Amino acid sequence: KETHPARARSVRNPAKRKPAPRTRAALRPAKQAAQADPLLESLRTLRVAPHDEQLIAAARAQIDAQGLEAYFQAAANLMDLGEKAGAEPEGVRGFLPVAISRDGNSQMTWWDCIQARKAQPLRTFQPSSLAEIQQIVRAAAHERLTVKAVGSGHSFTDVAVTADYLITPKKLNKPLALDTAVLRGGIDTRTLVEVESGITIHELNDYLWNEKNKALSNMGGYDGQTIMGVVSTSTHGSGAAFGPLADFVRSITLVAGDGKTYRVEPANGITDAAAWAARQPGIELKQNDEWFDAVRVGVGCMGVIYSVVLEVRDAYALKEVRTLSTWRPGRDDLRDGRVLADNRHYEVLVNPYADTGEFTCLVTQRNITTEQPTRPEIARNYLVELLAKLPLVGNLLVAVLNRDPDLIPKVIDKGMRALVQAYVDRSYRVFNIGNANDARAYGSEIAVPLANTIAAVERILSIAEQRARVGRTYLTSPFSLRFVNASSAHMSMMHDTPSCLIEFPMLEDGFGGRELLRAIEHALYALGGRPHWGLLNFLQGRELIASMYPKFGAWNAIREILDPDCMFRNAFTERCGITPARFVPAGG
Repeated sequence: KETHPARARSVRNPAKRKPAPRTRAALRPAKQAAQADPLLESLRTLRVAPHDEQLIAAARAQIDAQGLEAYFQAAANLMDLGEKAGAEPEGVRGFLPVAISRDGNSQMTWWDCIQARKAQPLRTFQPSSLAEIQQIVRAAAHERLTVKAVGSGHSFTDVAVTADYLITPKKLNKPLALDTAVLRGGIDTRTLVEVESGITIHELNDYLWNEKNKALSNMGGYDGQTIMGVVSTSTHGSGAAFGPLADFVRSITLVAGDGKTYRVEPANGITDAAAWAARQPGIELKQNDEWFDAVRVGVGCMGVIYSVVLEVRDAYALKEVRTLSTWRPGRDDLRDGRVLADNRHYEVLVNPYADTGEFTCLVTQRNITTEQPTRPEIARNYLVELLAKLPLVGNLLVAVLNRDPDLIPKVIDKGMRALVQAYVDRSYRVFNIGNANDARAYGSEIAVPLANTIAAVERILSIAEQRARVGRTYLTSPFSLRFVNASSAHMSMMHDTPSCLIEFPMLEDGFGGRELLRAIEHALYALGGRPHWGLLNFLQGRELIASMYPKFGAWNAIREILDPDCMFRNAFTERCGITPARFVPAGG
């Protein structure tokens, strides 16, 4: 085959290579050296837990006792040993704590989940209470600095990146006792739980199932995100009767830009106003539909969220059945619409390339069942699962596919055919897509009105064909179709519109992936396409956002009340025109 000139150059960045897994043999020299040098041991443990106050104090004491020269020598030895061991602690990637402050907070480099985007803020905080959040926000206001609370880093855009104060949620991961004394009469408290904003979906599922015999009514395919990460970006599952996870929220407690704290609910909210005022005079109860619909999908712009009250349901099992089809009958089924009405959850994976003469589809149906769990080894996305399980092989496979990208349609088709399966398990286990979450991959997702589903798919197939034919640039996975009900949240991608959510997983370091996703996003604007806030998107400018979201003006008016000084701004909000960036000419 003719060698494509773009393929002759390496497209990998050696600095971004995922480190090899640690082995006992590789770690033995580092462990022995650390045991021989107490300062090196302190730095090694501090590297893994950079916010541990006891470790910080111990390291500082040893530096005072042994001197700076010993400190720098130990740091150099640690970096050298880390390279020899072939790995870095998860989420740290070559970082040694620096500028340890007197109050125990340290500077650190924050990475997203695939280490493609980073931030190096002035200060990093791990609050464990509402009072600590209030203190951090007030301190930032005093210094006139910005603040961003991040979740698990499972976002492929700069929505959570900040330059000033970064709040991480690791210590805000606790279930809270629901204060039933402040709730209105007639509220069914058995369906309500209150949790802190940093609890992950995985932690929440364990708590609900094991402690409450409850479950989320719906969820997406990943359980490592924090609850407010998924709520604030309008993350969703599948099922035409269900809105995004934000629609299961009944109350939100947040700290605004001036340090004031609010509990925000709809007008007919769960809280009794008089009882609340008597028990919580320091937190203003705001029961207003406009406020609630603005705040719950706030994209990190409304304040730092402390806790959320969710509506849940009794625990249940799901049966998932996956069958092979092709796009023509799949298209006919979607036009008819009964598949959406007859199944609690209905999804379609589409191979964007007709390698066998047809566009292979994998249809997934999920419904509640009383059958006993079968729990086989669940297979999901063949290619991405392989990369997740075998990261070193994955790096080689990406290099091979970059060199010979015409293999990709066959790999996708083979993988989809391997996914035919039926099984029963706990609801949250069925929702979770498994090892694919651990692959070094990114993705984008576009919500189009349900009525435009078929037109959108055929436009995507056309773009995929053209990019492959002209530039040998490919989508590296099948794209998925999930169906979600309309939401009243002002900035939900599904605002007032039942929608098809079209997701495009892409292998990191694959050739031309971001350019291809940009072309698809821009093409789907013409079909009412709204990109997912938390996944890769190319949104640009206030005019575009305002045209996508008819309630943007109302949303922004509430944002200006909660954040009058734009404390929660960042490059993302300025790129999208949510917060202003102004230039004043000389003499102006």
